[in-house]
Amino acid sequence: MKIKLSGNLKRFANFNSVVEVEAATVREAIRGLVAQHPQLGPVLLDNAATVRIVHRLFLDGDQLEPDQLDRPVGPQAELGILTALAGG
Repeated sequence: MKIKLSGNLKRFANFNSVVEVEAATVREAIRGLVAQHPQLGPVLLDNAATVRIVHRLFLDGDQLEPDQLDRPVGPQAELGILTALAGG
């Protein structure tokens, strides 16, 4: 499956905007992403290894809730990760 990274996250993945991983669920996809790019781990995940609340996940265009990480994915699935921006 493809994982599309946006904005600031790309710099933690060697500036790749798309990373391919093999996974059966969204959670496995995120684990595979962090395994390929360990520097993403602390940015993407909190101390409990859950996705930080500043990131929004979209599976094939549909926004996922935090409790939907065990949702199955296929080889053609696309997971988008967007980071909320804040400023003043």
